[in-house]
Amino acid sequence: AARVFEERFLAEARRLRPAVSPSPTRRLRGWIENLKAKEILVMNRKFSSAYTLAIVAVVVVALFGGSVATAYAAKGALPGSPLHPVKTGLERAQLALSLNAAGDARLNLGFAERRLEELAGLIEAGRFSELSPVVSAFEAHIQTTLEGLKSVSLNDPVEAQRLASAVTAALSRYAGLLMQFSAAVPTDSQASLLQAIEVSNQSFQTEMIGTVVSIG
Repeated sequence: AARVFEERFLAEARRLRPAVSPSPTRRLRGWIENLKAKEILVMNRKFSSAYTLAIVAVVVVALFGGSVATAYAAKGALPGSPLHPVKTGLERAQLALSLNAAGDARLNLGFAERRLEELAGLIEAGRFSELSPVVSAFEAHIQTTLEGLKSVSLNDPVEAQRLASAVTAALSRYAGLLMQFSAAVPTDSQASLLQAIEVSNQSFQTEMIGTVVSIG
């Protein structure tokens, strides 16, 4: 069955390839338009669940494989750039494909670091009035990470311990970076950064359930 669906996917990819623009942005839009039409067709025909999974694979490859150059370029995109929505869209897709709460938490921790990179880019460009939304997104990623950590601690204490160590180290590093950023920002634009520093400095507690082997 897997081979059959793979052959169908490859045939569809070959059929679609000549119809889209070589320009990365226009190419991505072309994929999306083709996929929209295909999604409607799939819904109308009510295909089997196996075939639906094959269509999902086409969507994933279209977003990740069919636009590799666009996705790579989007990694460093700042808010306001045409590629920034591609960047955040790929982040949402990664979360959708994550298999567990620990994976979600680690992804959100990584996304928080990306928001810090965006803050650094905006500050370097002197775009101080645009810092607040990025700071809010940073805070949301941190809070989601901590909520995920609590969830993981209930089901997998060992993984929760590893994740807690990573979160603690990351929050300490983030607080230091934000302090550096605030020094380069005019006083009237520092409020949101100071709030982010407070979020990074917050303490958190997790309940570990299991047998104590050793305490260090």
